[in-house]
Amino acid sequence: MPQDRLEMTGAQRAGAFSQLIPSFLQPIDIAHLALYLASDESRLINGAVITADSGWTAL
Repeated sequence: MPQDRLEMTGAQRAGAFSQLIPSFLQPIDIAHLALYLASDESRLINGAVITADSGWTAL
């Protein structure tokens, strides 16, 4: 992001919270979720929104 478009207060807050996130989501993580949802183990899951964002929305 260009520095002139960066809002410093928000960037500082985001930086503080980003240290709580253990890692960034990788494509393989989405693949594992898709495999789980395609398996029999997920047979009771329906109509749910499953957030795969490495905990970002939990902050």
